[in-house]
Amino acid sequence: MKIRRLCLLLTVGAFSTALFAGVQTSYNAQMKQPMMATLLARRIVGDHDNYADAAYSFKYGINGQAGLGYTHNRYDLLFGNAPDRDIFDVTMIVSDCSRIKDLGEHNWSDNVKLPELSAFDKPAREDSIPAVQGHMYLVHTKQWEQEWDREKTTYVKMFTDYYTLFRVESLESLVSVTISWRLNSEIKKTPVDDKDGVSDSKKSNP
Repeated sequence: MKIRRLCLLLTVGAFSTALFAGVQTSYNAQMKQPMMATLLARRIVGDHDNYADAAYSFKYGINGQAGLGYTHNRYDLLFGNAPDRDIFDVTMIVSDCSRIKDLGEHNWSDNVKLPELSAFDKPAREDSIPAVQGHMYLVHTKQWEQEWDREKTTYVKMFTDYYTLFRVESLESLVSVTISWRLNSEIKKTPVDDKDGVSDSKKSNP
């Protein structure tokens, strides 16, 4: 077990020599080491929903009940939102325009050419994709949140827009997944056009 953990740390640490092309490469250089996170498979038992433990915010680098004060229940990634499959989802609320792409089996030290992955123009449902150990994924997060506008002295809706790379380091089927990840772009913010019909309703039910 100790040898396995050491190999995992060495593999993750080796990413600093990698060159990723396609999305904000100047920003990549600022990310010196990927973060680690564990997500539980989403389960609803009686009145208990472990959604906060099954989801993750790349923007804040947090999940779980302790992170709700930061995330306000808006997340970038959800694991195991099915009783019989290991899957990832990125559109968890109806205002989501996010996308995800499986890049195949890679290590952080690989020279990976990233594909174009535009967010949806309007809120839409992105298909779930399988969670596979050793695979890397590109996520384009685009969803809205409310921010205080000092000039208007009111809250305004703003889209946050950014890219993240993550790798599945370990997978316990139907139980949990551990990933390594790093932001791969700056976080851009643009005003929300209410004519698009965005709302704050959650839609990621099994």
